[in-house]
Amino acid sequence: MAGPGFGDYVSVESVTVAGSVRHIEITGKFPLAPPFRETGYVVPATLSAGWRRAVFELTEAALRALGVTVGVTHTEVKLTPAGPRLIEVNGRLGGYVADLVRRARRVDLVRSALAAALGHGVDIPEPGYRQHAFQYFLTAPMAATTLRRLDGVDRLSRVPGIRYVEVFRQAGDRLDWRLGTLGYLGIVHGSAADHAGVLALVTIVDDLLTVEVE
Repeated sequence: MAGPGFGDYVSVESVTVAGSVRHIEITGKFPLAPPFRETGYVVPATLSAGWRRAVFELTEAALRALGVTVGVTHTEVKLTPAGPRLIEVNGRLGGYVADLVRRARRVDLVRSALAAALGHGVDIPEPGYRQHAFQYFLTAPMAATTLRRLDGVDRLSRVPGIRYVEVFRQAGDRLDWRLGTLGYLGIVHGSAADHAGVLALVTIVDDLLTVEVE
């Protein structure tokens, strides 16, 4: 399905105008951290043409069943041996996804969402990726309650392919995995020529960053 190093679920960004659904992008995911915390996204996803078609068909069926006629939606889909299965449908853009799609394809999801809300047509070019863009979330272990050390950010920032590193927590900050995305230590933004390059950069992130918690 998604392949080694990637998660077993994806999300679909769609825009609907006057009942006509346009699927803009499928976003791939990195494997979940316990218990079910997201660890990052990649555009394009690793799915084959057959899987992409099945994911789009399931998403469109869900939007039709819900009676969606206008607006932007973010649909989460689980990849199973029996085919794609619906997780949830959200009436909004996916968090962080607009940046990935813009960097990978030069498509402005925010502009598309606004156009749909105004009832205007949305012109989305066929997928043509200039790079494989990713965001890798820095997560602490579930048992962690305090960040003691986060080193290596400067070195990581100088690695080719790493666009920038956001740091949300400092030494001494309290940690709580139940905060979800608000509990991340930071986000690494980067890009590569292909999925193998993305995974290589993720490995470098893990190697260069030193995280100590208690």
